Amino acid sequence: MTGDSEWIGRPLNGGCIVDVENEKYQLPGRDSVLSGVSDFAHVPRAARAQIASGAEGRFALAGAKCERRLPARYGPAPEVPNGFGQQRVFPSREGGSVALAQDR
Repeated sequence: MTGDSEWIGRPLNGGCIVDVENEKYQLPGRDSVLSGVSDFAHVPRAARAQIASGAEGRFALAGAKCERRLPARYGPAPEVPNGFGQQRVFPSREGGSVALAQDR
């Protein structure tokens, strides 16, 4: 039971099935964390959930307390925003912006 927190489950490597109150989400996952963005499953507060994987897999779970219950959902990898390959830019004190040295 998730209690008063909602959770995101994301494959680090391998895939899995996330069962949220008898609604199943198939997460194909990825080969490794370096192979790109992965899909995810959102598990709402006050829900029963289970993660199952037929092969060895590693998964990240992140939770946060919340007041409102949102529906469970699946997020496919192509729709997950990411910053891979993008230059990181931060505002400078003098105005304008500065790119990190490793991104130049």
